[in-house]
Amino acid sequence: MSASTHLNLPFLAAAQAQKHITVNESLLRLDALVQLSVVSSSLSAEPASPADGAVYILPAGKTGTAWSAMADEALAYYRDGAWEELAPREGWIAFDRTSARLLMHDGSGWIAPLGASGALPFYEEGAFTPTLSFQTPGDLALTYSAQVGAYVRIGNFVYAHGRVATSAFTWSTTSGNLLIGGLPFCMLAFHRLIDRLTVGRTLALGTILWFQGLACAYYGIFGGLAVGAASIVLAITRGRWRDGRYWAGIGGAAVVSIALTVPYFLPYITLQRETGFARSLDGA
Repeated sequence: MSASTHLNLPFLAAAQAQKHITVNESLLRLDALVQLSVVSSSLSAEPASPADGAVYILPAGKTGTAWSAMADEALAYYRDGAWEELAPREGWIAFDRTSARLLMHDGSGWIAPLGASGALPFYEEGAFTPTLSFQTPGDLALTYSAQVGAYVRIGNFVYAHGRVATSAFTWSTTSGNLLIGGLPFCMLAFHRLIDRLTVGRTLALGTILWFQGLACAYYGIFGGLAVGAASIVLAITRGRWRDGRYWAGIGGAAVVSIALTVPYFLPYITLQRETGFARSLDGA
């Protein structure tokens, strides 16, 4: 091994001449990476006169003689009149002086774990509308007098509570387990995907959106709209507008959800064509 595993610092070789060169090389790299502070993570044009020792996180679409040859999300380190590319590792933390944000490398790219506001990492709270049903609803007829629900998400855990009251509850062919609907599991899957973009989490979000739509078409529509709106908000707050992996993850989940839904939707299209069945907006 000729260099360290984590920071790639060059080692001295046995009986090496001019040892000070290798030592100084390691000291310069330590100076760049320890207490890492970058000038910017969004600047795409290579600066003409950077300060010696300046470090930049390279965004997609970067330009410049040196920068264009470097990888997206890499660190561009300027020293002794030349640029050096440094490959970040999962878990590295950097402070972006331009946006005043703390950034973390998740193994595939730089994310802002505290968001633009600096709030508690991966914290979210909101409301949902709980519903009641059964595994086999049959002729279940409900009239709600109260539907109140709230949830708090911290990390990968969601704590939910709510209250449901009915003024009318009739059934005769209902059977199976009682089901409580309306829980925001699609948003949990969405945030898990954003926290760490992986194929597995992309599939999970798409599958959960499909399940939500399968349980109730309206829930599927509302869940899809919520994920779409949240995608735009987080693209703004986390600076991921030009992150191809981010949009690929969102788009992949949408494709999975649609692909799973189509086989269940086609019989309704066939029925509509054969019988002329239609439902007005007022009837819906």
